[in-house]
Amino acid sequence: MNPSNSRPPRPGQGRRQGPGHASAPARATRPQGAGSTRAGGYGAVGGNVGHGGYARRAAEQEHGGGAPQAGTTRQASDRHALRTLGRWLSAPFVWLRDRLMPTWERICALLARPSSSPSTDRVLLVVTLVGFLIVGVLLSTSVNAVPTPDEELGPFKWVPKYFMFQGAGMVLLLLAAAIPWRTWNNKFVVPAFMALAIGVQLFTSFFGVNKNGNKAWLEIGGVGVQPSEFHKVVFALYIGWLITQPWFSLKTWQGRAAMFGPVLLSIGSVLIGKDVGTSLMFVAIAAVGMWLSGLRMSIVAAVGAVAGTVMGLVVYFDSERASRFARSFRGRVGFPEGTYPEQEDKAVWALATGGVQGTGPGQSRFKWGYLEHFRSDYIFAILGEEYGLIGALIFLFLFVLFIYALFRIAARAPHRSAQVFGACVATYLGVQGFINMGMATGVLPVIGVPLPFISEGGSSLVSSLWAVGFFFAINRASSQQQGAGGASRWTRRKSGAVVARKGS
Repeated sequence: MNPSNSRPPRPGQGRRQGPGHASAPARATRPQGAGSTRAGGYGAVGGNVGHGGYARRAAEQEHGGGAPQAGTTRQASDRHALRTLGRWLSAPFVWLRDRLMPTWERICALLARPSSSPSTDRVLLVVTLVGFLIVGVLLSTSVNAVPTPDEELGPFKWVPKYFMFQGAGMVLLLLAAAIPWRTWNNKFVVPAFMALAIGVQLFTSFFGVNKNGNKAWLEIGGVGVQPSEFHKVVFALYIGWLITQPWFSLKTWQGRAAMFGPVLLSIGSVLIGKDVGTSLMFVAIAAVGMWLSGLRMSIVAAVGAVAGTVMGLVVYFDSERASRFARSFRGRVGFPEGTYPEQEDKAVWALATGGVQGTGPGQSRFKWGYLEHFRSDYIFAILGEEYGLIGALIFLFLFVLFIYALFRIAARAPHRSAQVFGACVATYLGVQGFINMGMATGVLPVIGVPLPFISEGGSSLVSSLWAVGFFFAINRASSQQQGAGGASRWTRRKSGAVVARKGS
């Protein structure tokens, strides 16, 4: 096409050029078509025949013409301020990440190091579990020597019931261990269990039995059942199943709904019954699951902060809970005039009474009407009083070894869903145990979480044994894969250590 046949300039287009531009006659001597040409034959960009607005902006950038607008400068200043604020707010999380992630990677490498076979992990789990059950029998015999108002005096009054709960838990343990993991991880089984658990928990929170300010129990055949203990296991099972689904992604609204919907329903259904301690365990499970699903640590921390705020409001508007939290942050020496020692103080005194060697099995004095809730919240104080510092340290070592065995079995699992489930269960059992021991030693506020396998309560014992049964199924799958020549892997994510997706 002949350049001379190009479309003539629009009327008045030359008059809209900014200052500093060459005049129209001077620009007219420049050959049309030189440089880039806009579609439609408007001519050279920035020339006299170019598009008016585009030509003006291009010319101003080239010649420095035109004064900057005040609105543009203000917007740039606001963006800079927001970026600075974002850096300040994220600085603590970045600091924690830089210091904790190397330690976490070393722990993961230690857990996944193939220095032993799956059979060694299985033996370690069996030994620690048997040790817990023996300690549970000894302590249940001791604490039940003290009669409750509806019982007769006798050290073996509650022990048959304890063995009954142990038997029920062992049945569930063997059932979970006998069924292959892929069967438990079915796309129909897990969602059905989750829906049933949330429904039962909501029913309990509204129509359940109120004990110690928590509406968390159901009376079934004269036996009190706490559904939230089983709900925790199902919740961890659901998180492990969800993350391995091919359609799951936190970038889609379906993935967000599938993750955050059950999380909020589970935590909310427990908080309706004012069970702050159990809701904290759900937060721990959700945090581990979200982190392993690839969610950024800042978002996980934000979700945890929101959940913590809600739980804090529940405590704040309950005067009894608020006073318990306040008492946990004061000293244990001396009391103001007109005040008396609380249960937290008596638990610490019970540990001090035991000394190094303890008073002997069944010889606790604080259980005789002096320390309330010694069967559940303060069972560790009775253990320390009767078996002393040596017995308490042995139990603590046994508990750490048990949690280590759980994490190790989870790290060696051949399926990613099993790895996530194992990490969630090991986390909540560990957090729950250390919180209970912290309550008995006066380090943490009393929130009413039991010591796994030890505290009185059939629901906690049965559900904990059920959860351990899954680890035997996972361990068997690892042994089968090792015999077939396979090996599970624990790979790294860009922000830390996570499990590699392999299988379902």
